Amino acid sequence: MYIKIKTIRTDNEDKFQRGELVAEWEREGINNKPNITFSQYQNGVAERAFQDIVTHAIYILNDANLPVTLWYEISRSIVRLKNL
Repeated sequence: MYIKIKTIRTDNEDKFQRGELVAEWEREGINNKPNITFSQYQNGVAERAFQDIVTHAIYILNDANLPVTLWYEISRSIVRLKNL
């Protein structure tokens, strides 16, 4: 089964805006649509979930005056609670 890629969404880094990769996409008829820089509305579901976990972990560390060394355990606990 052959599926034609019509559009690739990339972040706004230089490596995705010029060079051989973009030239290849153009030859293949693939549109490159870069995201707007620092636009949270164009982030994917996974990026938003990750941001949510990080934000919660920071709040817990600050509110409970816990050391940063507990970052891993707190993040795992947040993920576990979100998956329940």
